[in-house]
Amino acid sequence: MGHTVMTYGKQRRNGQRTKFGNLTYAAEREVFLGKKARRWNEPLSMIDAREILTRCGLADWVTKRVPGSEGHGWCRKADKTIGLGSHAPTWIVIHEAAHALSPTLGHNATFRMWYVALVRQEMGDYWAERLTLAFKRHGLKVATPTTNEGEQS
Repeated sequence: MGHTVMTYGKQRRNGQRTKFGNLTYAAEREVFLGKKARRWNEPLSMIDAREILTRCGLADWVTKRVPGSEGHGWCRKADKTIGLGSHAPTWIVIHEAAHALSPTLGHNATFRMWYVALVRQEMGDYWAERLTLAFKRHGLKVATPTTNEGEQS
């Protein structure tokens, strides 16, 4: 089984980007990088990021500031660590929290279900619906609690 490292903009499994990672990133950029989303692109302090992660049920996870990675983030389940760049905004923190909560690796339908649920909780229905529609436009499914967790598309 290959080692997976997830960062904003790149998901690599044994050095290769995956189709679902690229499409997931395209959908989230479409939603969160527009003028309407300006407030969600403000860099968060580590205190604000910790508050979000605590509300997401991740109070026991370690949060690290990663020098030089700016707005990027990563999630490492092995030691319950989320790394955040110095300019990581709300939606990146939520993206990484969805990785932490998803029982599967990568950007599959189950990850997207968690991501949409956390966006709804932290940002509201409007942004959750926009994200769901962007996933659909990119041909990506969002699991429901009754679908197969390993579903990939």
